[in-house]
Amino acid sequence: MVHFLILAAGKGERAKKVSNNSPKQYIEFNNISPLRYLLKKITKIKEISSITVVISKDNLREYKKDIRGIKNLTKVYFRWENKGRVII
Repeated sequence: MVHFLILAAGKGERAKKVSNNSPKQYIEFNNISPLRYLLKKITKIKEISSITVVISKDNLREYKKDIRGIKNLTKVYFRWENKGRVII
């Protein structure tokens, strides 16, 4: 059993000038964001039994867009950011 953890709660402060105020994990390159690319790849790995994605609640809309249509997504748990802390 392998658990895969993706830390995607960053705000992307340094990238805001070029990212239209989106964190880096949601900026599309060649029509796909880094987060979506990673999710598509890891959902194909049979040894991975569950996936936890840590996101900021401020980016829930972008996150939902990135997971749309992904097949074989095992588990995604939402974690909410509160004043710099992730609440589990």
